[in-house]
Amino acid sequence: TDPQFARLIIDNDGVPAVVGCLSSTNIETVLAAITTLYYLLSPVSKNGTVPTTPASPSMLTASVWLVVGTSAVVGCMEQYAAAKNVRLHNAATLFLELNRALS
Repeated sequence: TDPQFARLIIDNDGVPAVVGCLSSTNIETVLAAITTLYYLLSPVSKNGTVPTTPASPSMLTASVWLVVGTSAVVGCMEQYAAAKNVRLHNAATLFLELNRALS
């Protein structure tokens, strides 16, 4: 299930590797990285739905927040949010909105 994959990424220090994919020249890889990071930050309830109020950063695992909440990652997402590619723009914009809500 998705929570098991998230736990696998987090427990094996995979978050930095996912962040590294943001610099790929392959747009599909970048989109997959943004989607994965968004998922890792998204507060998901036990029934699999996203609550209307996001979790606080203190509820996130420290390894995810310390890597994904950095100015380098946020700056990268801001650049992607300004991209002309609609998919890239939309994915990065959603990430930034979630990141702001969690900050």
